[in-house]
Amino acid sequence: METKITENNHLDSEVGLYFGEHGSVEAQVFIKDGWIRIIGFGEVYGKKYPIKINFKL
Repeated sequence: METKITENNHLDSEVGLYFGEHGSVEAQVFIKDGWIRIIGFGEVYGKKYPIKINFKL
């Protein structure tokens, strides 16, 4: 599975909800072979930061 978190849907995901409290998030979410990977950028107080999360199920 692959999905994109954008300005239009970022409040539909937990990652988007977290960053939505401080700014916006734009990322891709990949679920494959027992891994969840989130790669993109999040905005905190007006400054963009890279997001890279790898999580083994």
